Amino acid sequence: MDASRLRPLLFALLTLCGLGTPPSLRAADDQTCLACHGDRELSKQGPEGKTKSLFVDASHFTGSVHGSSGCQSCHIDVDPEAGHPGNPVAPVDCGMCHDKEAAAYADSIHAQARSQGRPAPDCVVCHGNHGIIKPRSDTFRRSLLGRCGGCHTEQSETYSDTYHGKVTRLGYTATAECYDCHGAHRIKPPADPQSQVNRAQLVATCGKCHPGANAGFVQYIAHGNHRDYKKYPVLFITFWAMTLLLVCVFVFFGIHSLLWLPRALRLRREIRQEEAAKVGGERTEGKEEDRHE
Repeated sequence: MDASRLRPLLFALLTLCGLGTPPSLRAADDQTCLACHGDRELSKQGPEGKTKSLFVDASHFTGSVHGSSGCQSCHIDVDPEAGHPGNPVAPVDCGMCHDKEAAAYADSIHAQARSQGRPAPDCVVCHGNHGIIKPRSDTFRRSLLGRCGGCHTEQSETYSDTYHGKVTRLGYTATAECYDCHGAHRIKPPADPQSQVNRAQLVATCGKCHPGANAGFVQYIAHGNHRDYKKYPVLFITFWAMTLLLVCVFVFFGIHSLLWLPRALRLRREIRQEEAAKVGGERTEGKEEDRHE
């Protein structure tokens, strides 16, 4: 193994085993970091001239999954005592602790895109940085559509049209989210045989939530777009035919009701008049009978 990786691996191991920096010292070191990074105005100029915030919300960090680990658990090249104003900080290597996830990500379409210089998400884009929460928590699942939808806009919109998407928007989490179908770290394009959403894998993927799923069940189009005639002509025609039928039915019966309304009002008035005349006749007959008695 490369000697440069031994130190971070050893540090991570000691931290996880509770043999690294004692909690009291970690807290002191964190306070040293927050003395500067607790300032909401702290920022720097990025490589493209954009201002990048260096503020760390202490409450978010302490409430995160890494809250008990301390700043140096991730920023191993930073010495709080020596300080680092103006000195660049090395990117955090999440694979120091999350080696399985890092290996899976390295085999994904996202990692491949980044290696080719194309924009694609990394750990921070999906999980965040200082406020990371458990990925299986309800809070994370509710936010997943926004996280993935930041790049996959069209897929996010078409997902929202499905049963799964509508249930998610209502706030429920017991339904299929993006990573339930596509996977979390080893995401592959659908054409790849190893992809969880490849046609050959769909029965197994859907079967995780739908026991008994078969080849007919997975004919369902997960991201069908009824506005795209070129890709989904049958869906496009069916949607607009049903929409036209629905509009015509409402227009027809709306006009029918409006035309019928005057007649209904006239009939109602005639019925009331007949009832009033009948009641008046009965009263007249009652008075005649009283006179004869």
